[in-house]
Amino acid sequence: MSTEHSATDTLREALSELDPLAHYAKPNTLGTLQQKVCAVVDELKATGMSPEHIMLVVKGIASESRVDPSSPLVEQMVKWCIEQYFKESKVD
Repeated sequence: MSTEHSATDTLREALSELDPLAHYAKPNTLGTLQQKVCAVVDELKATGMSPEHIMLVVKGIASESRVDPSSPLVEQMVKWCIEQYFKESKVD
């Protein structure tokens, strides 16, 4: 097994280290978390996973990390998933 961390492992670690009140933080303080969520989306989208399934995976990671599933943080993470999944590649 590879010693490299997948994007999902990295997100799981970030959430487990997160302050339980982080969902009250200003959105700009969650930038690194957003980057990790987007990395998970990119990684899973590359495997052909649907946006619905990716959202379930991200919600599952949050739940494993003891983040309240009804928290605004999880709601924000789902929004990031949708935005990243459907983000259009910029072509000049």
